[in-house]
Amino acid sequence: MATIVKRPSGKWQATVRKDGQSRSKSFLKRADATKWACETELSADRGLLTPDLSVNASEMTLGEVLRKYRDNITSEKRCADACSD
Repeated sequence: MATIVKRPSGKWQATVRKDGQSRSKSFLKRADATKWACETELSADRGLLTPDLSVNASEMTLGEVLRKYRDNITSEKRCADACSD
């Protein structure tokens, strides 16, 4: 079942929960949130919803977080060549 809520920022947040997993995404238009929620629910019903690979923050060390940021975020920035070792 999907839940669609208007956030204080004016955006619409759609949340879909299925079998203990949840997915949420924010949209500028309610219609977009509704469409995403329907598509996500269909994927979940068909078993196509991929497992959430995010890690609980309490399970990661600060060093792991910084390495992940360096590898995934910093490498995409404009200064990636200058920022590298």
